[in-house]
Amino acid sequence: MHTFIELGPTLEHVQPLKVITSSLEIAISDQRFLTHPLADAAVLVARGLLFFLGITVQGGSLQAVRPTRYHADDLKMRDLGLSSLSVSQATQNWQGVSPARAETLLLLCILAGNKVSAHLTKETATSINASFSELAEAFNLVINLVNREVYDALSLPRVEFVTGSVHGSISKMVL
Repeated sequence: MHTFIELGPTLEHVQPLKVITSSLEIAISDQRFLTHPLADAAVLVARGLLFFLGITVQGGSLQAVRPTRYHADDLKMRDLGLSSLSVSQATQNWQGVSPARAETLLLLCILAGNKVSAHLTKETATSINASFSELAEAFNLVINLVNREVYDALSLPRVEFVTGSVHGSISKMVL
């Protein structure tokens, strides 16, 4: 998710795209060859994390996952000694993000994840009337939700993507 947060909105209108490594330069004729798979992968991760936290969609709105919806091998909050989240827990108490906006963003992650994961469809994570910046905002909210409800609750260091982090980082340089 973080890779899309950092690169998706930046690369959305870059044509053509060059990726330069220490020993290789890759020319990509259309940024969608990179950004669309990044978005689709990120939305799958976001959907999976929300299900783990106890949030799903029913009837077009966010709902708590019923315990019977989990399969025996599904990881869930209870496996960590934590309670599943309610919709209000997931959508409230965000600085600068209203509960309604949080609900819209989380709903976007699950609905787009459903489209991407189930079968071949005409829609992808980037074609469901969501901008790259909106997808990045949604993925960032999911990362913050996991940090708040899992890592903070377990008194573990938060997942952060900064230079020197064990989780890695991405830096950009304008040429």
